[in-house]
Amino acid sequence: FSGGIIQMKSMSTLGSQLLPKEAANSKSPANLPTALAVNSKFIAVGAQNGDIWVFDLFEQLKATLGGKTNNILNENPNSVFKGASVTSIDLSLHGDYLLAGYGSGVIILWDIFKESILKSTDDLHTSPITSVRLT
Repeated sequence: FSGGIIQMKSMSTLGSQLLPKEAANSKSPANLPTALAVNSKFIAVGAQNGDIWVFDLFEQLKATLGGKTNNILNENPNSVFKGASVTSIDLSLHGDYLLAGYGSGVIILWDIFKESILKSTDDLHTSPITSVRLT
């Protein structure tokens, strides 16, 4: 296909950041990607341990949401978030916000630039969130 607006590109840099060589050689399970969202600014990848990595279109890591970065999620030992994988994500049109659904039923609205939680709910669903959408 030539002359169009679609361009195919190998994203080897991003791929190598998602699965470091140490994880490939380790006996412990890797923190594998579980969800993906793309818009005109970012590529967001959710993972098994609840982390969400936000890359720009040049494959540079711009933000890490969840996991160790945002300890508020893991402060409560009975938290339904703890250990939950990211099951669905969506990016806002302009790329300021990210909505994430987790295997524990938690839904979180993230501010990407501040790497902070704007809104969360953990009492609406007891089963995994299979789809989220920002409109």
